[in-house]
Amino acid sequence: MNTKTNFLLPHKFQIAGWWGLLASAAIFAILLCTKIYVPQLYTPPILLVTIPFLISLLLICISCEKIDDEYINALRSRIIYYIIIAVVLIKMFYYISVVICTSYGAIGTLGIISFINILSNPIVLISIYIIAFRLILTFYKYKMNSYVEQ
Repeated sequence: MNTKTNFLLPHKFQIAGWWGLLASAAIFAILLCTKIYVPQLYTPPILLVTIPFLISLLLICISCEKIDDEYINALRSRIIYYIIIAVVLIKMFYYISVVICTSYGAIGTLGIISFINILSNPIVLISIYIIAFRLILTFYKYKMNSYVEQ
């Protein structure tokens, strides 16, 4: 009996996610070049780019690899674990610095340290996950190929 529960989508969804990411980048480039781009948030041109971008990132994150084994599942879990720890530490640092700045009256310094809060944005976190997973997976494949050639 197979007790393994796998909540990941098939690999073809990852391919669709990469194509969607490419399409949203192309739409963004077109909007920038044609001066239709409006820099305010939540305007229709921005939403045209943001919605496919988010869906593409989600598809890339929650789909299987072509060859999905125990190492890849462990790697996926480890990266998520490290990202959660990093976000908690960043949030703790941010809140401690906010308390220190407000208690000492250094309100102007809050603007300088507020960029730290950007790192807990879901888009940034998903992008960090994808980049870290791809880099480690590429390094692992390179390492295995060099081991096989010896």
